[in-house]
Amino acid sequence: MPDRYLTYLSACPYLGPASLSRLQVCFKDWNSAFNASFSELKDAKLQPATITKFLNWRPTFNAKSFEQFLVVEQIKTITIEDDNYPQSFKNIYQPPFVLFYKGSLKIFNTPLLSVVGSRRHSPYARQAINALVKPVAEAGITIVSGLAIGIDSLAHQAALDGHGFTIAIPGSGLAKKHLYPHSHERLAQQIIEQGGLLLSEFAPNVDGLPPNFPRRNRLIAGLSPVTLVIEAAKRSGSLITARLAMEHGREVWAVPGPITSPQSIGTNNLISQGATPILSVNDILEFYNLGVPKTKNSNNLDTHQLAIINALKQQPLATDELTSLLKIDIRVITQSLTLLQLQGLVGDYDGGLWGLL
Repeated sequence: MPDRYLTYLSACPYLGPASLSRLQVCFKDWNSAFNASFSELKDAKLQPATITKFLNWRPTFNAKSFEQFLVVEQIKTITIEDDNYPQSFKNIYQPPFVLFYKGSLKIFNTPLLSVVGSRRHSPYARQAINALVKPVAEAGITIVSGLAIGIDSLAHQAALDGHGFTIAIPGSGLAKKHLYPHSHERLAQQIIEQGGLLLSEFAPNVDGLPPNFPRRNRLIAGLSPVTLVIEAAKRSGSLITARLAMEHGREVWAVPGPITSPQSIGTNNLISQGATPILSVNDILEFYNLGVPKTKNSNNLDTHQLAIINALKQQPLATDELTSLLKIDIRVITQSLTLLQLQGLVGDYDGGLWGLL
């Protein structure tokens, strides 16, 4: 087990990264910090209220029971002092001193892409995830997200469907009774079984409370070189993750959405503010210097998309020509073309024509 006293301190709900940073400066080791007196902790610049809460908590903490609980729950720990601690976390705001995890740390060595978005999503967002995330996972990029309902869970599932790896960073501890949301316990298990990782800075018995999620978001934004926002309304929490990614010096990408959709206001605003618009899976693969997947997947295309593909096999066509030829509403044609473009199946040529790639 990594430094046990640092792990014990991280289990205290009243000591966050800022407090642990002060303790690190003022004490020769974590054992001394854990067993310090009120006056010693005050010398470490901890607030009196925090010291009182910690000293009241300390006698209630049973180290042996805590370690046994970790074993039973199959939860392991790494600290900021360990060699396998993610280097990308060391340059974010208040890096976590201890990380609790289930699964394999080896995937820290794979290319990482954070994928976020709204809990309430449109059918367009689901299609965009299938067009982008699944082939990206097939190409060997590990998908990082937050296990939440909505875009997060769809991104994890798309990575699994693409036989790829994914990292889930929930806003809770990792113990089964506390993992949030409870409805995704099976998804979390599938992530582990397929070689992925559950990761949290929260002690295993911490519930998914609202204050946890902004803290969690900085880890999602900080772990990967890029954060991709699939869909976000004007005040979506995923925009916080995008802002944190920018503050950490990471790339921010966004999938453009219909200008008539309230669920795409946030992503469209990100693009207008300088985020990179993602128009094709090729945009992602080129950034990571990876090739296009061996086969372009048409298994998930709907009848409208298949009709467009078959029409474009004959010759390049304009949007209005496709509408007239296929007798399909122009709004459906436009949305279908966008999704096909995201998958790298069609492209727009000079003169307003669409053709196969």
